[in-house]
Amino acid sequence: MAKFASYTNKPQIQIHQIIFFSVKLVAAVNPPERLADIGEVVTFNCSVRGHPVTNVRWAKNARLLSDTGRLRVIARNQLMVTSVKREDHGLYQCFASNDRDAAQGTAQLLIGGNNPPEFLHTFENVTVNPGSPVSLKCSASGNPLPQITWSLDGAQVRLFLD
Repeated sequence: MAKFASYTNKPQIQIHQIIFFSVKLVAAVNPPERLADIGEVVTFNCSVRGHPVTNVRWAKNARLLSDTGRLRVIARNQLMVTSVKREDHGLYQCFASNDRDAAQGTAQLLIGGNNPPEFLHTFENVTVNPGSPVSLKCSASGNPLPQITWSLDGAQVRLFLD
């Protein structure tokens, strides 16, 4: 009994491709609005969808933040404001980016409760000649919103608002 075998020598070609893709980035900050009292701890979370996410940065009122004693970035997607102060109110932004795309999420921090009045802008002493016009500017914040009155030598001054 004879045994026969047939062999075919066909070369095989294998092609390997690596495909890189990116998915449009979308960022959101939660909670989108937070009302906090002075002294509270506030945490904002940046939720980013898309691929890849290579960089996440935080800003307040469009100015990039760096880790300070009270403002801390935790695990890049979380911002913690410890011991909230009046000047912490504003818009907080989370910027996510990669080489091809960028996205931004925004949240607002509002300061609530009864906050004592505080001058935000005051004027310098001005010396003018009698009868000359003078312009002085002043602003204040607080909750409830403070009422500003002007007086000169104990008498209330008539205001001309521009």
